[in-house]
Amino acid sequence: MSTAADRVLKLLACLLPAACTNVNPGSPPAVELDKRYETHAAPTAALTPEEKTRVQNVVLTKLKNPETAQFGFMNATQGEGGIVNVCGWVNEKNYLGRWESYRPFYARYLPVNQQAVLVTLAAKSDPRYVKGQCRDNGVPLSEQPGSM
Repeated sequence: MSTAADRVLKLLACLLPAACTNVNPGSPPAVELDKRYETHAAPTAALTPEEKTRVQNVVLTKLKNPETAQFGFMNATQGEGGIVNVCGWVNEKNYLGRWESYRPFYARYLPVNQQAVLVTLAAKSDPRYVKGQCRDNGVPLSEQPGSM
């Protein structure tokens, strides 16, 4: 009869989570970061006022109301081959004259021929793709203006 009682005690002991694991309850679990959230560090780059204007002008070409545009924070990092990766925020008024919410953009500045290229401008509904591009290219994207 003691063997049946031993089995019941062992079963009850295994039902307790700490009794079935080798983890010390006082230590935090080891978590491996998901690769998609890793970002590589890239050296920062400083844009001259003229370079910044060229980047802003290429973003303006994709806006519906470019004359109302307001730019927020812009960050730049040095990319491969001398290319400068730029991420920032832009806002514009809608057709009713009301301000939309800021949306991020990702552009590249090519110092060799002094041209800027807009890679992508976030849709108003979903900025995650642009934020991912900025992260993947090592450009820190500051908080959305107005959210602080």
